[in-house]
Amino acid sequence: MLLISGKGRIIIVFIHLISSLSMNINLKDTLVDDTIIVQVPPVLEQVQTVTTHFDIVGNLLWDNLFAPLLFGISIPLVYKFVKKLLKRYNLKKYQSKIIREDQYKVLVNNVCLEDKYFRVNKINDDEFIIPFPETREKKLEELGFRKVYKKNKNQCLHNSLYNYISKYYGEQLTYRGENYSIPEFITRLSEETADVFIHEMHQAKLRFNKYLYGIYDVRVDEDNKCAISVYNSDYFTYKCTVNLYNALATIPVKSCFPDFNVNVAQVRPFYNSVAVGGFVIIDRGNGDELVTGFRGENCQSGGYWHFSYDETFTEDDKSGEDDQPNLMTCLRRALSEELGILRKTQEKCIPTSQITFLNVGVIRTAGNDNRLEFEVCSFVRVCLSEAFTLEDFIHGYRFAKDAEIETRCLEFIPIKELDKFISTHKISPEAKHLAQTISLLNDFNLLGTDKEGYHEILEANKQ
Repeated sequence: MLLISGKGRIIIVFIHLISSLSMNINLKDTLVDDTIIVQVPPVLEQVQTVTTHFDIVGNLLWDNLFAPLLFGISIPLVYKFVKKLLKRYNLKKYQSKIIREDQYKVLVNNVCLEDKYFRVNKINDDEFIIPFPETREKKLEELGFRKVYKKNKNQCLHNSLYNYISKYYGEQLTYRGENYSIPEFITRLSEETADVFIHEMHQAKLRFNKYLYGIYDVRVDEDNKCAISVYNSDYFTYKCTVNLYNALATIPVKSCFPDFNVNVAQVRPFYNSVAVGGFVIIDRGNGDELVTGFRGENCQSGGYWHFSYDETFTEDDKSGEDDQPNLMTCLRRALSEELGILRKTQEKCIPTSQITFLNVGVIRTAGNDNRLEFEVCSFVRVCLSEAFTLEDFIHGYRFAKDAEIETRCLEFIPIKELDKFISTHKISPEAKHLAQTISLLNDFNLLGTDKEGYHEILEANKQ
């Protein structure tokens, strides 16, 4: 038996009672740096007392477990408390085993799986646009590739790009056997980018310019939430800076991007595209499976196994509440446009608690597929029921607005077999990292269940 003191009481608890409640918990595991995770408010007393860990633990168990049992409070309340303790214990174990991936560098991790951990705000005066080259502007517009912004409101980010190139390469650069000043070099890359667009549109490929958000800064605030600041950019500028990044990598001097530990603020002009991507988790009756998509050759990560959904963060994704860019709005749009789970349908099968934004990171790949992009990784549980069946899911995907553009097919991979799938398939680095992390979360029972999600949906419908 276990002897615990607290509130001046001595509680004798028999082991068989604990076992009957499935509480195989080491109380010491609820301590972090000798401090109780769930703290009991101190009681002010006239006499000086000495409080030990056993006193605090005793108070915690008395208030949340033994008192409810003795005074007839229902078992579900006790179960909820035990489940909360187990989740904290499993989170602690998960945090010690977080995955590291070379080509996808996590900048900020939502290690406690908190709701609304990532917040986005717009930097109103900052935007970065590389204009269409004068020699290609008319042809681009004739093909329907139109300007989004005519010019930069200010030159802050443009000057930042200039200063960064100047710092590592000097005022003159040699590219493909010719010498250029920095403005001439940027113009040359914009012409090459425009030529690619013109060639692709002549081949009847769908290409259009659009608003994008770039990353201005990423930092964890004093309240331990991650704040993401963004600026305005466009798709043409994004492609120009990708080509600029690749071109700089061919010049035999000190690399512009020596490692991933670079301050985001130093390279803001290169980070002018953000994607919100992730996996759908679904249970067809044989346990949780990850829905993976095989990317078509005409889109990013073509020829790779990739996320279930992956949408570019744009001005279409503003919140209806405060008119600020909103990650949840972007994710729900991705589910609608790429998987055909329309916004109204999502209320039947995706409760908010089953949507997790896991991390924000940078993708950097080498070779011909050189990429330098921001990704916000997430996962979503789709709860099947009579209100939303597997047939509904498949039907939605077949008729989704962007399904044919984004993916050739979907595959259901049992989460328990993810390691085997990753080792035998060509998978994008960001998708690989997220799949490994989901597998780890599954090991510690941190993915939630269909039962929990469906119960939340029923409760929401009653209101």
